Amino acid sequence: MTAGGGVTQTAENSRYVAQATDGATATVTVNEYYIQGLSKPAAVAAEELAAARAWFEAMPLDDVPEPTGLPAGSHMPLISNPLFVGRGEELMALAAALKTGPAAVGAATAATGLGGIGKTQLACAFAFRYGQFFSGGVFWLSFAQADAVPAEFARCGAPSALHLHPGYDGLPLPDQLGLVAAAFASDLPRLLIFDNCEAEDLLAAWLPRSGGARVLITSRRADWSLALGVRP
Repeated sequence: MTAGGGVTQTAENSRYVAQATDGATATVTVNEYYIQGLSKPAAVAAEELAAARAWFEAMPLDDVPEPTGLPAGSHMPLISNPLFVGRGEELMALAAALKTGPAAVGAATAATGLGGIGKTQLACAFAFRYGQFFSGGVFWLSFAQADAVPAEFARCGAPSALHLHPGYDGLPLPDQLGLVAAAFASDLPRLLIFDNCEAEDLLAAWLPRSGGARVLITSRRADWSLALGVRP
């Protein structure tokens, strides 16, 4: 909100406050709430985590599994395409990059190329073939519209997905994002798919900074800042 006439005004998101004076603007943005990690990583029982890690390590790199259902809690608006065939080498390359590369430390694996070559279909096929090995779930997030990304993340915590709170649907958006951030910061292996992600600042704002999540992006963009750690 804007403050005028030297009067201090405040913008709140129910968790923290920004103040402005002398005609400045006080702004709280939900993506900043998400990436700052204001919520502690969600606790995971030792036995559950050990089993999830062992299952992730069992993900094959020399064979493409048959399509199957996704782990409980997943958010996947697309369905498995029964007409998808081939591209086994590309699928196995993605599996190797996501399995052997660093986890969520500001890095992502990217399926890149010109529009219309099937990047989204490839990522979808990967999700239904390899997603079973990510016990924490598979989460499909559209980055096509920057202002819609917060709502995309919030849906991951809804009753139809992770069901992070009994009154989740009635919580303010920043509170929903805080719960999702805590879940994604846990050590459980998870697959996050950022579809149609083109802007470096948007990717930097929403990459998890800790935990066991792996990030796969689809993008027409081939060149990325080295600081982002994107592996095409």
